[in-house]
Amino acid sequence: PAVISGAIALIVIVSIWQAFSGFYPTYLIEVKEFSALRASVLFGAFFALGVFIQPLSGMAYDSFGIRKTLTGFLGVFAVAMALLPVAERLWAVALITALAAALLGAPTTTQSHLLVILPEGTQGNALGMLRTIAFTIGAASPVIFGALADNGLFDEGFTILGALAVGALLAIRRL
Repeated sequence: PAVISGAIALIVIVSIWQAFSGFYPTYLIEVKEFSALRASVLFGAFFALGVFIQPLSGMAYDSFGIRKTLTGFLGVFAVAMALLPVAERLWAVALITALAAALLGAPTTTQSHLLVILPEGTQGNALGMLRTIAFTIGAASPVIFGALADNGLFDEGFTILGALAVGALLAIRRL
């Protein structure tokens, strides 16, 4: 049960990450009407913050365990996605981008935890299989998100990503 819950959480987290990273710059340009340069800088900042967030998520995992760590990181991301549609000013979107970068701590922590709970002697092979499954299923998320965007539901798409992050927390409760 814990491995299945962890795999479900990883699939949801990877799906969120792929949809977000696939459409955030386009959203900033088309909906927020930022220049391509500003959108690129914000998107780059999202990933640059991962340099700090991933070690922080590892330290949090070591100190507090998987549930509290992922609740914090995914919770911050969910709040960012709820705020994104109403943010208008550059400084507000920049702050939301920084908060959204909390998402980058979730896959690393989830995979580390899966390594701990997978049966001894199968961790490498089993994690590789779970990652492959997660990224294969997650590859559908940009297609679904793109369909939402094509139908004028860009804001709703990001709100759904926040809701999915909250949904991942349900799977995490079983870890």
